[in-house]
Order: sequence, then structure tokens, then C-alpha cells
Amino acid sequence: MNLIRILIFGALVGAGINDAVAKPGSVQRFSATVIAVLDGDTVLIRRKGKPVKIRLAEIDAPEKVQAFGEASKQSLSGMVLGKEVRVVSQAVDNRTMVRPTQLLHPPREPAPLRAAATLLLLRDSAQGIEVLMTRRSAAASFAPNAYVFPGGRIDDADLAARTLAKRRRTQSRVQLIQSIAAVRESFEELGVLLAHHADGRPVTSAEVAAMDRGSTPAASFTEQCRARGLTLDCDRIYTLAHWITDRDLPKRFDVPFLVARMPDEQVPLADDAEQFEPEWVRPADALERHARQGFFMIFPTVRTLERLAGYDTVDAVLRACAGEKPLWTSSPRAGLLGGKPSRHMEHEPPYGELALVCPDGQIVHPLDWQNEQPVPLLKNVQRLTAPNPGAMTGPGTNSYIVGDAATGYIVIDPGPNDFDHIGRLWRATGGDIRMIVCTHSHADHSPGAAPL
Repeated sequence: MNLIRILIFGALVGAGINDAVAKPGSVQRFSATVIAVLDGDTVLIRRKGKPVKIRLAEIDAPEKVQAFGEASKQSLSGMVLGKEVRVVSQAVDNRTMVRPTQLLHPPREPAPLRAAATLLLLRDSAQGIEVLMTRRSAAASFAPNAYVFPGGRIDDADLAARTLAKRRRTQSRVQLIQSIAAVRESFEELGVLLAHHADGRPVTSAEVAAMDRGSTPAASFTEQCRARGLTLDCDRIYTLAHWITDRDLPKRFDVPFLVARMPDEQVPLADDAEQFEPEWVRPADALERHARQGFFMIFPTVRTLERLAGYDTVDAVLRACAGEKPLWTSSPRAGLLGGKPSRHMEHEPPYGELALVCPDGQIVHPLDWQNEQPVPLLKNVQRLTAPNPGAMTGPGTNSYIVGDAATGYIVIDPGPNDFDHIGRLWRATGGDIRMIVCTHSHADHSPGAAPL
């Protein structure tokens, strides 16, 4: 039985959840007026006479304003402030379901998201696909010394460069701005410029070397490209994935991972300020070196390479991305496994429990499986795993205890008729069990009901 369905049902009965709850996974669509732009990730809307804070990603508008980021707040205000917009909201935020008084950990506001873009430059080799990676500076404020793909924040200059960019018919304005930012960052960090002349000639490494890649150039990237009559090859860039930085980190980014074929006429050259040691590497080799602790990478990079390793050619990757939507979107969550942080994506079993227990991203919840003690999930919800591991039960059947000493308890799925497990359920409730609920009658879920 799905964890969230069990907990919502049990906690509703146990008076731990708000009375008005949207069905988990349901989508709400409505119109509202934008009354304030709070930052690069959030706006304030007026709905039914009340102010409501929503994420920019929930605005269903051609501009898809989340692409522009905090640096473009003024531009963003001009587009949506005071206007009626369509909102598409996924009703899955546990903070809207669980009463704050039942949360185990004090609420905290995660760091604001900053719009950014990352580019995976790919090439074919005799051994398979290769991706260009580079090592971040040891002094970097985010992921120091990590091997990464080139990328960085989206800024107002990227908006201004739209007139220089070539765009696919199916490529959205959001993708275009993200692609421009990725082209600019690749130029600045690695001396790779996806662009061509008016007569179709691709830009060469010699031409890139004659341009100013410094942090304070005399002429901006856009001005340099315009002076040379260059068109940015944004139509060759596709969206592979969409990563949103984990809620526990002090710096957070809303960043598409884009892919493009490396220009044949160019050779990467690191700026030796932000990035060092550019290297072509097969995804499988990078993962192996990381496992040996000789090639440090952060979680999104590792998971992206794991997916990329399944493709044999660059063309295969680009075909997979032709639908103009990310192949996956993830904002990972972390718990403690063996006392150390362990990060997980939405499709992995721990994610739902982490979202329930630590909605704001605190890394405090233990994920180790054990059968001896109930694990608190909310102040009025506990999980006790039965000692019946197997192919159908995984580490064991999860029994849920809903309630507290003042209200009495409900036990959901008491599990197998196991003397020790039933005894632990009894002791955890002080024997004050008002109701037993079985989600179904399988031998691993319900036999414990009669003896309990």
C-alpha cells in the first residue's frame, strides 16, 4: 500500500490532518491575479480575496517566467505583475496537508531558488559516447572541487541576446533563454562557443581565442558576438533533465541540464578561475572513478551520468530529447543512512517518507530499517516494521500507529501474527488501541489483527 495513502487516511482519522485536503497527486487549475513578485522563485497571487504564495513554475503562461530568475525581477514584474494568470498547481505539498503542530521538526524556509542552466557537451568515440567535464575551483561557494558540466546563472544579458540566437520551431522561449545562458557559460568557462557566421561557417577555436572571456570584459558576450556577425546555435541544444537543488543546501538552483553535440572545430580550454582540467570521459568511467573516490561529483551529476550511460551515440541522446520536455525532473531529499546523508529521487521508496517527516529538507530522519522500535513520522504517526522481510514485503510489513496518549491509537496494518511484533505494537500504544484498520487481507498485513 502506498505510504502516503496510508498516512493520509490514518492521520485524517487520527485528527492530525487539515479537514480540507486536496487529493494527493491531483492538479488544481484556476485563474488568479499576481499582486507581488517576491523573488526569482515565488510570486504572490490573490485568490478568492486572499493572498497566496506560489512558485513561478506553477504559472501556466507562454513566458514560463521561472526561466528568468531573480536577476530579471524587473522584467518579470513587467510581464506578470497586476495581470491575471492561469495557475496549474500539483497538490502534493505535505505542508498543506499536515497540521504544523504535528510536525516533528520546526519549520524552516529553504534557500531561494536561482535560475541557472547547465550544458552537457557530447561527442562520439570508438568506445562510446563521451561528455565534457571540468573540475570546479576549490574556492567555489557551491560544490568546490566537484567535477561538473559547464553552466551558471541566467541573467538579464541572456534575455538581451535573444536576437542573436537561432531557435527551433518547437523550442519554447524558456528553452531559448536557458540555451543562451548555457552557450555563454560554456564560452566563458571552457572557451567553447556554439555559434556560426552569416555564411554558415562554424566558429573555430582560433576565433574564440581572440574574444574576451574575462569576468569583466571590455565588451559583453552579446556585444562581441554581434560585432563578429555570429548567430548562437541554440537550435542545436535540447533539454535532457530538470534539477532543483535539495532543500537542505544553502545555495539552491532551478536548472535544466541541456545537451548538445560538441563543435568539431573547437578544443576546450578552461578559464583556470572557475573551472579547471577539462576532460572528455565516458559516463561509465566517470561513475567508476567516482565510486573509487577519485572523481568527486555531486548527486545530480551522478544520477545524470547513470542515465546518460544507457545511450550509445550522441544522436540517440538528442533523439530522446526531441520531445522538448525534460526526461525527468527532480528535487532530491536526504535522510540519514548509517548516520550519513543519503539522497533520493522522487521515484525511490524513501522519498515519500522524507517529504512527510521533513518537508523543509532537514537531514535528520533515519532511513535504516529496524524492527525493535517505532519510528516517529509525525507527533501522532509512527511506523513499526515487522520482522518478515521477503520479495513481497521488502524489509518487512510497515505497521502504522496513529494517535497519542490523549486520543488513543489506531493501528493500520498490524502485519503478520508475530508475537514479538504484536507485543511492540501493544507497548507503543500502551494498550489503548481504539481501532485496527487493515488495508487488505494478505497474510503479511492482516493476521496480526485478531491477537492484537
